[in-house]
Amino acid sequence: MKLNPEMADIPIIFLTALNATEDIVKGFKVGGNDFISKPFNKEELIIRVTHQISLVAAKRIINKQTEELRKTIMGRDKLYSVIAHDLRSPIGSIKMVLNMLILRLPGDLIGADLYELLTMANQTTEEVFSLLDNLLKWTKSQTGKLKVVPQEIDVVKVAEGAAEVFGMVAELKKIRIKADLPADAIPVRADVDMIKTVIRNLLSNAVKFSHEGSEVVISLRKEAKWPL
Repeated sequence: MKLNPEMADIPIIFLTALNATEDIVKGFKVGGNDFISKPFNKEELIIRVTHQISLVAAKRIINKQTEELRKTIMGRDKLYSVIAHDLRSPIGSIKMVLNMLILRLPGDLIGADLYELLTMANQTTEEVFSLLDNLLKWTKSQTGKLKVVPQEIDVVKVAEGAAEVFGMVAELKKIRIKADLPADAIPVRADVDMIKTVIRNLLSNAVKFSHEGSEVVISLRKEAKWPL
């Protein structure tokens, strides 16, 4: 009876003249929810049956609420994904334009006030773009769409690429990114996109919280079996 999905939730109360502990335990092991010893009392039987019915009703309410919550979470994650995906591209374009403007229009040419406004707009755009990127990755992980594809990669080249990408961003704050990387390749088996995300997040935080005129060093070395 308990193996049938349509009948599994039906409570079973066994009526028995056996009241030894091992007999009661055996009854519960085979699927009983409660027991009544003979001779039974009518009022006790009614109370026990009512109790089991209440438990079943409560379980059905919980299951219904759980399903509704699951659907709500799925809808939320889908909404977040759409927002992050649709906004990421235009924000990225704005970010690129602001970077180019700051590099080609120095402060002494357009004035300190306008240059400061451009710098603030660029910094805000960088933060929004990073937020959208992280939101998109998070929603993919929540919906099971984030696929991990391990492959042989050269982590030195990945680090070099990240340093080059953030070189322009760092230059806007007059921060120098120094790549202290080995000449030889360091092969690892990992998901290249995830490794890039980790390194870029580290560089982004380093540039964000470094003072103007400072230096950010990205170094990589092989220690025992692990590249650091």
